Amino acid sequence: MNLTPHFHLVSFDGVFACAEEGEQPRFYPLRPPDPRDVAAVASRVAERVAALLEKRDGAEDPEEPAMAVLYGASITGRLATGTNAGQRVTTSGEFQEETFERHGSRCAMVTGFSVHAGVSIRAEDRKGLERLLRYAARPPVAEDRLAQLPDGRLSYRLKTPWRNGTTHVIFDPLEFVARLAVLVPAPRVNLIRFHGLLGPAAKWRAAIVPASPENEPASEACECEDGGGKKKRGRNYSWASLMARVFEVDVLKCPGCNGRLKILAAIHPPVNTRKILECMGLPSRSPPVARAASAVSESTFEEF
Repeated sequence: MNLTPHFHLVSFDGVFACAEEGEQPRFYPLRPPDPRDVAAVASRVAERVAALLEKRDGAEDPEEPAMAVLYGASITGRLATGTNAGQRVTTSGEFQEETFERHGSRCAMVTGFSVHAGVSIRAEDRKGLERLLRYAARPPVAEDRLAQLPDGRLSYRLKTPWRNGTTHVIFDPLEFVARLAVLVPAPRVNLIRFHGLLGPAAKWRAAIVPASPENEPASEACECEDGGGKKKRGRNYSWASLMARVFEVDVLKCPGCNGRLKILAAIHPPVNTRKILECMGLPSRSPPVARAASAVSESTFEEF
């Protein structure tokens, strides 16, 4: 739950090039990085980030002083609100600073900046690549590891216990909300970026990105008919396919007869939607919004 800025980068282990103009791009593999290469990347990142922070020193946004306090507390692992502000976060064991552990020869740390380049996926391992991309795009908080204690506090279970035996961190509700606020991305900032040949406007993208296999199930992709009446895969997955892949829920399965549902029409005007719902005896208005139940007094929010 601490603010730990880091990046997941998935890249080719080689380059694409054309021997002559008009030829199909060919892939040329590169040698695996050695420890010196990884250390050089870590040093370059440390120097550039330090220079960037020096330029922005004192350039704090005066319109968001509260967020600046929350950022600082989250980075240092301390509480930002309440009577215990400035103290360490409560855990189920004695807290100690965690140190960087090497998990192989392709790891390096320079002045607090660590680089880990020990993961590689074979070209034919599509399932492994999907698992890696899912890991890189995972959210910062896992809801299934969050639980409420009898006294109202929230307990968050660590994915991997610390070396000192700590397995959970404990927050007051207000402090937990403060930690979540810090993890919310800034407005209009893309969290996933594509560079080089994987960029949407890359000249060679159509020649590099593999086409879908012809034996791919029709239920997993959008389909359309070309001029010859044959079906071909569209660029994007359908909404139902995405729901099945991400949440493992078949939204087109009838809960009554287990048959297949079919979308007949999409009705957007609220007037028409309300008439249809009322004709079917279903509620046509959203339920009233109740006030949020909270044990935190208004004076606490004012102080916060």
